[in-house]
Amino acid sequence: MYEEMGRYSAGATPASTSALFFRPSPVPSSDRPGPTLPPWADIGAVLVPKEGKDAVPGAVLSKDPPGELAAGKARAALLTPGQAVRLTAGFRAYPVPEGKGLIPVRAEALTEDGQSFLLFLLREDRQDALRENGLFSLTRRLYSPEDPVRYLVDGSRDFPG
Repeated sequence: MYEEMGRYSAGATPASTSALFFRPSPVPSSDRPGPTLPPWADIGAVLVPKEGKDAVPGAVLSKDPPGELAAGKARAALLTPGQAVRLTAGFRAYPVPEGKGLIPVRAEALTEDGQSFLLFLLREDRQDALRENGLFSLTRRLYSPEDPVRYLVDGSRDFPG
């Protein structure tokens, strides 16, 4: 399909975006309440993939952020929703501020067929198909609380005017 539709400089839809996950403190009690806000300033090392190296303070490159987080190699990691499902223990998740956890993928069609394909992808019924594939829309929110991590990420994004 790539050859038939023309060449693209990149894709047309944002890839799965990231949220910051970190190990929660022990069970909160009245004398030791858990954190209520993301501890952006004092987390320490944050495991990130190479695409997230500038997303958060304390970024440490990792080839397997969810695996290394689960193994206790750091208190926090920048994870996509797909990576988050690999976590087997309880973790807290926060959207990365200022959209720094987003990795937008955009496309430019170089042929008429390529332009038709991009317009097809922007149709309302195709935008709904993004949700079925765990992706995000450039134009609207797609997720509900039934998919909590993607809902968290989706709700933290700004949409163009």
